[in-house]
Amino acid sequence: FEVEDLVRKLKSEEPNYRVDDLAKQRGHKVLRTPPYNCQLNPIELVWSDVKRMLREQNVDQNLGANLLRAKHILQTYTADSWKSHVRHVKKLEQMYWDGDLQYELALDTNPEIEIPTEICGDDENNSDDDIDDREVH
Repeated sequence: FEVEDLVRKLKSEEPNYRVDDLAKQRGHKVLRTPPYNCQLNPIELVWSDVKRMLREQNVDQNLGANLLRAKHILQTYTADSWKSHVRHVKKLEQMYWDGDLQYELALDTNPEIEIPTEICGDDENNSDDDIDDREVH
């Protein structure tokens, strides 16, 4: 228990990454997307492509051959494919921002609308334990 208390005291709430410090020194700010969010992280879309291509080429169930196939897929993945995923994510981001703006405008122009406490997180009984383990696609 003593070690756990000591770790809690010494651990910062926000991780500090060297890349953030370098960006800040040059007048930039690093913005991060939610971790593991497949819709807003182009790398997740690329990984999906790679897995799909590997599945399509996996005709013999041979691990060694699959490693070679995966290496080849990664080496030949094109910059244009990456750019396509980045453009797609940017469109989604804009769609989310537009939707958020419409929601805010609706609330501002309709004060009679009440926001349920479950959405705001004000419900003291609301916890992550209430979330079920359904698979999300």
